Amino acid sequence: MGQGENSADKMRVARDIAYEFAGEKNRDLAVDLFIHVTGIAEFGPASLRDYGRRHGCTHEWFRRKAEAMRKRLDLPLLPSQRDEAIRAEHRLVNRRNGAR
Repeated sequence: MGQGENSADKMRVARDIAYEFAGEKNRDLAVDLFIHVTGIAEFGPASLRDYGRRHGCTHEWFRRKAEAMRKRLDLPLLPSQRDEAIRAEHRLVNRRNGAR
């Protein structure tokens, strides 16, 4: 990989992040979403519920916004983030067992 390609990659990454922040009306929310999807969450709230409380939304809404950002930035799933198919299976099992 040449120096020019590396610079172009860095510029694309910086531009993608800037668009994410600029496109969000609530910049604090955008930063927290970014922190969550990149896995540097030790600098923010401890859980999705904490993020939800901080921004006045449900943990599920925050998770879905974070998932959309993760896909737009083409980031891999973190070990703590389960695939949507696995989440659906867990919801089905919980309903069968009477959990809410």
